[in-house]
Amino acid sequence: MTITIPSDEAVGLQIKRIIAAVALVAVAFYAAGYTLGTAVHRLNASLTRLPAALPTITPVLHHDPAHPALPAAHGNDRPRAVRPRQPQRQPSRSGVGFA
Repeated sequence: MTITIPSDEAVGLQIKRIIAAVALVAVAFYAAGYTLGTAVHRLNASLTRLPAALPTITPVLHHDPAHPALPAAHGNDRPRAVRPRQPQRQPSRSGVGFA
């Protein structure tokens, strides 16, 4: 059984091919990332200008108690006056002592 050891030129050529393939993949990923990043930044810039280009729209949620558009956030959609909560009386602690 004989083992052939490749020459320095053969090993160098193999390494050179591997490096070229890795570089090609790296350049492809860089170009794709740059293109995608540019597209995202352009889309972001166009979306920030979008509200200024739209006409002013009358708000859908108007304050008309006779015709509520949506139920209240707490789920109770009955129209009524909301009164503030009254503070609860706290029990007296004067009778509690330590032995």
